[in-house]
Amino acid sequence: MLILKRVRKYCECGCGGLTRKIGKHKFNRFITGHNRKGKKMSADHKRKIGLAHKGKIVSEETRKNMSYAHKGKKLSKETKRKISIAGKARILSEEHKRRIGLAHKGKTISEAHKRKVSEANRGRKHSEETKIKISESARGRIFSEERKKNISESLKGRTLSKEHVRKMSLGQLAIAPRLHKNGYCGDFDEELKDFVRSRDNYECVYCGFTQTSSIEKWNQKLIVHHIDEDKLNNVPENLETCCRSCHAREHHKRKKR
Repeated sequence: MLILKRVRKYCECGCGGLTRKIGKHKFNRFITGHNRKGKKMSADHKRKIGLAHKGKIVSEETRKNMSYAHKGKKLSKETKRKISIAGKARILSEEHKRRIGLAHKGKTISEAHKRKVSEANRGRKHSEETKIKISESARGRIFSEERKKNISESLKGRTLSKEHVRKMSLGQLAIAPRLHKNGYCGDFDEELKDFVRSRDNYECVYCGFTQTSSIEKWNQKLIVHHIDEDKLNNVPENLETCCRSCHAREHHKRKKR
């Protein structure tokens, strides 16, 4: 009795895998995809493959397999740069953003990674919408002492604009206004008053009465007056220097209104 031996065909790439049978005595030369192993594709070829895959909906199983295939793979700087450029113009759905957020939850980032992220974001201007989102996400968050120290160190030596200072002042007042017995906020201190007097050349903005004359006549410095009568609004633009007489007159005008 003649026994036919089963014919097998190994992949010609040298991986040792068996190819698929396509006929009675015919086999593929390569396992699918192995015929391109080690071959370099031209930029035009890569572009065509990219366009062919654009908008393609990949199943969860395929995504999982792709993820496992790329695990532990080290990318070159050029590849990273290309991925970064490709992702910049991409608009992500809310679901996609949520999944990215969940994937990064609890992940510990190395100091080198943090430094790179910081350098990448340096000088970047956020839209008003993004600023609001960042503010809302940080609201109510409790920072550790170490985190507070790091934030303090990073802000050292930074010069803030007047607009920034004003917004910070208003933000602090909205959170927890520290009030004196006379109704003024704790930020309305001698340092702020001296700054306003210095700005106004130590003169009353209404009559030009000097601080030296005020000390000689009433034994007190010039008064710093709130223009809008709001004792919690301590931004420099809302403060002005007045002598005792002009200050009383301004309050009298306000009462008449």
